[in-house]
Amino acid sequence: MIIVDQFDRSRLRVGQWRGNSEPMRIVSGAVGKEKVHYEAPPSARVPDEMDRFITWFNGSRSMPGAIRAGLAHLWFECIHPFSDGNGRVGRAIAEKALANT
Repeated sequence: MIIVDQFDRSRLRVGQWRGNSEPMRIVSGAVGKEKVHYEAPPSARVPDEMDRFITWFNGSRSMPGAIRAGLAHLWFECIHPFSDGNGRVGRAIAEKALANT
């Protein structure tokens, strides 16, 4: 049996910051009664937000590893810079933070 992936990958911009005009939101609830729990920065702000994050990450090596890893993962996921793969990249960043201790 072959399972076809229904995700439209033609809209992905691999290796590039997300550029969609719609906000990236975490929502729950029924259609028409959605509750927004979080809204990431608009796509236009992603490059500046990532510059701030990278500057912090590179300057935070003296921080205890577990704390640095947790903060780095949270901050990266809050920016949500890519259309796809943010979780994988965020976990890799956390591993990098732990490995640098």
